[in-house]
Amino acid sequence: MRILITGPECSGKTTLAKDVSKGLAGRYIPEIARPYLTLTEGKYSFADLEYLAQQQYAIEQLNTPFHNSVMVYDTGALVLKIWAAEVFGRTLEQPSDLASRYDLVILCQPEIPWEPDVLRENPSDRSRLAELYEQELEQNHSLWISVNGPAEARLAQVMWFYQENK
Repeated sequence: MRILITGPECSGKTTLAKDVSKGLAGRYIPEIARPYLTLTEGKYSFADLEYLAQQQYAIEQLNTPFHNSVMVYDTGALVLKIWAAEVFGRTLEQPSDLASRYDLVILCQPEIPWEPDVLRENPSDRSRLAELYEQELEQNHSLWISVNGPAEARLAQVMWFYQENK
């Protein structure tokens, strides 16, 4: 099973991805953009986002689940796609659609307090961005859920959904 954890900046994606991978005895696949953007000190172009989306896809292809295993992908290319549209007004070409890439997408709602970070750019309209994620997930006919609350509540929501739908 492939599970993607996604959402706006500072919405608890990495924490939840690590918690879900532990809770389901799965494999955690870290976000690719953060280390790259750390090296560039947060500076990037549209070409960088295209490159990161391609690399994300390649990592997902290398880290495929085997029999009865769970792969938990932190952040994924959906963030890059939405960010390219927001910052550059352009669409990233995705190598494959979301519905076929993941068995479940978990959207983290941005209700946790904003934590400043050199790589974070948008503290003021995370709720609007969350709506863009919802629209994208609906358009792609992905199986997805939205989680909210503190970390423990989010994990409980995912674990309940997983148990009910496996």
